[in-house]
Amino acid sequence: IRIVLTFSGIAIIIFGASKTYAQAIIARSIAGIFNGNIGVARAYVADITNSQNRAFAFSIFAIAFSAGIVFGSTMGGSLIHTYELRDDGSHRLSEGVLEWWIFHTEFPYLLPCVLGAVVSFISA
Repeated sequence: IRIVLTFSGIAIIIFGASKTYAQAIIARSIAGIFNGNIGVARAYVADITNSQNRAFAFSIFAIAFSAGIVFGSTMGGSLIHTYELRDDGSHRLSEGVLEWWIFHTEFPYLLPCVLGAVVSFISA
């Protein structure tokens, strides 16, 4: 499972650094290939629990998954600035909130992806 989480984290960073749509699709495909960790984790929980505490252990999965979706989306959305359309209908590019190095204008989505990858690396 460590290899899976490591490659998943690397794919997240590649996604944040992608400049084209094709790069983003390839990065998400790599992340999808290595996203089989939930099945392994559920099998592990089934092996280490007995019939008395298995229902509670699996309910923790649902809570943790839901919390991850809420907190991850909040974290990602709070680390970039998005803008409304201009008066002429054109788009204004998103910017990262961290005005340092490449995170501000060159790769605005890299910082949320790096933080998500750090979580994946710590889990590994």
